Amino acid sequence: MDKMISFGAPMMRAMASGLKTQTRRLMNRSALAVRLRETAKQVPARIDPEGSVWAQIGSEWAKMASDEFDLLCPYAEGVTHEKDGSLCIDPEPDARLRVKEDVWLWLKKIPNGKSSVGRPRYRYLTQGQHVVYRADSEQKPPALPSDDPALDWRLRPARFMPHWASRRTLLLKSIRLEPLHCITEADALAEGLPVFGLTPIDALAGLAQLYPDIVAWIPDIARTHPHFARLHPADKKDKNDASHVADCQWRFVYALLWQHLHRLDRYGAWVENPWVWTIDYSVNE
Repeated sequence: MDKMISFGAPMMRAMASGLKTQTRRLMNRSALAVRLRETAKQVPARIDPEGSVWAQIGSEWAKMASDEFDLLCPYAEGVTHEKDGSLCIDPEPDARLRVKEDVWLWLKKIPNGKSSVGRPRYRYLTQGQHVVYRADSEQKPPALPSDDPALDWRLRPARFMPHWASRRTLLLKSIRLEPLHCITEADALAEGLPVFGLTPIDALAGLAQLYPDIVAWIPDIARTHPHFARLHPADKKDKNDASHVADCQWRFVYALLWQHLHRLDRYGAWVENPWVWTIDYSVNE
């Protein structure tokens, strides 16, 4: 079975319009592993702030040369090599990822006992292969003909989308492991940000309208990366929206989007500059 990767509705729209050809995924520090080329053995690994990889061999940690191991990436297998200071993986031929996205499913609500505090619990069973993609319709679809009141459309997050509903496949071109802040302006564009607006400042306004919580992070990210954005003087700031940003780069917009998506993960915060898997791909419908 093909490996899966999840995207939200805005990024699915960007992908459908050809704007998104790259994605970044947080590296799981506790699950990083390598395959030693000499023995083909898989061992735990870690990466230090300078980008050197250390492998656990027995009870000791050994610093590895780039030609001694292959990274075990959760998204694809391939040969690891160093390029421009980053660890890169050349995916195997025809390496692909099936896409999961937010969907409306036609489900039956069935009682499933009670919770620990006595509230009714339910489970939902799929009734046929009826699906409407949230990227195509934010509104709840019209009900299908049925006499059963327990049947209804319900919105399911991408991670709960059944495999049969996947409609897109990503053909992998390259994968690299790098710090999040290595993102360039070209990378930020390839992440599909113009789906929110055609210029960085317009995209920022569109993003703030969709995710109002990003406004609170504007000052911190602007201070951490002063070349990313220029703010109006303090007396002109309106902290209730993004209008106090006078100008910004695409990377600033991406930083705010990343912060929203990883707001519950302290390690994953933009200011922490975590290691990420950067994946380049083409889309196969």
